[in-house]
Amino acid sequence: MQASTAMAAAASAPPGVAPGQGGFDRFLLEVPLLAGLDAAGLAEVQRLLRPFDVQAGGVLFRQGDASDGLYLIKEGEIAIMRRVPGDETVQLAVLGRCATVGEMGLLDHGVRSASAVAVTASTGFFVSCERFEMMRADRRPPAFAVMNRFITQVAARTRKAIELAAAHLAPGCAATAAATAVSVAWTRCSSPATLDQRLLLALPFFGSLGSGELRELMGQVKRHDFARGDLVWPAGAAASHCLIVVRGALATYFSTPPRPQLFSVHGPGSFAGELPLLDGGPHPLIALAREPTIALSLDRERFEVLRKGGGELAFTLFAALGSAVAGNLRRADGHLARVMPQQQRGDVLLAPVKS
Repeated sequence: MQASTAMAAAASAPPGVAPGQGGFDRFLLEVPLLAGLDAAGLAEVQRLLRPFDVQAGGVLFRQGDASDGLYLIKEGEIAIMRRVPGDETVQLAVLGRCATVGEMGLLDHGVRSASAVAVTASTGFFVSCERFEMMRADRRPPAFAVMNRFITQVAARTRKAIELAAAHLAPGCAATAAATAVSVAWTRCSSPATLDQRLLLALPFFGSLGSGELRELMGQVKRHDFARGDLVWPAGAAASHCLIVVRGALATYFSTPPRPQLFSVHGPGSFAGELPLLDGGPHPLIALAREPTIALSLDRERFEVLRKGGGELAFTLFAALGSAVAGNLRRADGHLARVMPQQQRGDVLLAPVKS
């Protein structure tokens, strides 16, 4: 019976991942992703982990694969490679001890946006998407603390990738706050009760809320109506709110002279401006109303209360925020791979990773 259980565990593990666990408690304390977790949170993570090992040149996953989980590197180095037009492959990063690889897939279930290739023989631990979802479904405080740490880690990577891409797009130009940090459009606010609930329930995020959670959220947000071309916030401004788009679209741009360059478009049901509330930094991008837009704003104070967990709304909100920030990291990595100077590509260019 024990042998058959072990064989089943091995069969369900991804390539390079072995069943069983042990001997990693002290290592978990070193991992920045897990910094600040108490004993209960670390125990929650420990239950998720399975060892992996890969030889030099081995592939943990390939760009375009379905995301199967997260890797924590204990020993060795893993290169993150992204294919770009022209069938070239750019090395975006080399990650070593205590780094995390592949966490975006845990948050948004998207396909791999890059490949992970072992530079040297590497070992560590693997968290499958399935196990992570089981933990998240428990909705206990330790599970929420772990989820919060994962989102914070992805937020930090997102900001770094946006800043690097912006630096390549406009060398020597740093984002600075405009003289007026908040557009006059923000003064045009009203009660969210003026919205038809049928409109809200047709959108994925709102439709995932129970009637009680929807009422709770509506009691904590304000409605804002933006005209086409309204400045929602400038790059470099301090953040006091994040937005959930209900109708219309907001566009975010790199602050690049002589004209801003598009980063992303946020349509109905999507979040905008969550990154500064997650990491405490300023807005890294300009946001403009692409068309007449209705959005709901959640202020920093209420955001922080929900961030501490303790209710169905908090879990649903932060699951959606995790997906939103992971999506922005994918976009930022795509921009970064596209704008890296040719001479820099020449330093890190490796043979294309075969599908």
